[in-house]
Amino acid sequence: MSEHIRGKDIGITPGKGTPGSFAEKLQSTPEVSLAPHALNVSKTAQQQRAKALADSSRSVGAAAASTSLDPSDTRGIKRWWSGSFISAEHEAAGAGFEKMPDDYTPGQTSGRALSGNRRTHRMKYEGAGVTLRMPSATAIRRYSATHGHRTFDVPVSATINGRQVSSWVRVTEHEPRVWSTKALGFAPNDQVGLKLAEAANAVLESRRPRTALSSVRSLMNRRRQRAKQMGVPLKPLSQRRSFISEAGYDKARGVLAMRMGGSVYGYKVSEQTASQILNARSPGERYNAIIKGRARRAKVELDPVTGRVFDPDQTKRRFGVRQQDRAGVKPVNILDRDAAIS
Repeated sequence: MSEHIRGKDIGITPGKGTPGSFAEKLQSTPEVSLAPHALNVSKTAQQQRAKALADSSRSVGAAAASTSLDPSDTRGIKRWWSGSFISAEHEAAGAGFEKMPDDYTPGQTSGRALSGNRRTHRMKYEGAGVTLRMPSATAIRRYSATHGHRTFDVPVSATINGRQVSSWVRVTEHEPRVWSTKALGFAPNDQVGLKLAEAANAVLESRRPRTALSSVRSLMNRRRQRAKQMGVPLKPLSQRRSFISEAGYDKARGVLAMRMGGSVYGYKVSEQTASQILNARSPGERYNAIIKGRARRAKVELDPVTGRVFDPDQTKRRFGVRQQDRAGVKPVNILDRDAAIS
């Protein structure tokens, strides 16, 4: 691919130098570079990424980068894994969600993974306009089962909308064949990221993973259908000008969600109070009179595709992660970060 990812696109913020040449020499760090990979990233961005990864006290965001490796081809496995280590989200000192390791095989026989064992088995899944390569669904499910169904990150590459991309998908198994999946390193409304997450979801939730994508006509329609099973829709309010443009009431939770500008806020209120806002000629005035400074705030999250609002703490919802799994140092995270640089 000819597309290049700029430094800011892969989560790098260049640091500010210390004034004075002597101070700069005192704080200089050994020259580091990224491990050999197949990511299409500019030289400057590579240098910035390597420098950021070399500082273990620094958190580095996940990167969604274009790649020269064709997901339909099994060749280049070493560079595939190296690119995954480089593009992963790395929190300081090995914290954060656990990454699926490159040596997760039942027999743990000798091989070429970082540990010296055999590499995790990868599979190609194809259909719905997507070619996806990732650890096999069997391996991902087994890893989830043996790790308490915690949220963890899975390396992936795919061809979507004519783009070859390398990234990670954050997965959570809530119950058998009910998974949440989120592609990392993409903007919230990026169609490639949304399709990538949905493709992984279709594979993990299918009884026949090998043919899961071939039976899906539209990944975005599949996502919309799943999203309808949760939350409530936001509906436009009065045509009169107001700082509240949309609102929706979740009777089960007793939460009124309102869009104010570019953000959505939730409040614990009765159905009667919510009705006053939903039917008001001036929603903003009613909000100031009966909710602002009076009602307790409630957590809400907006799905960018369907426009539905849901409870981000709901443990069985299909688009969430278990944030508590982020805590604690994970040895595999430290190993992967070290392997990203040379």
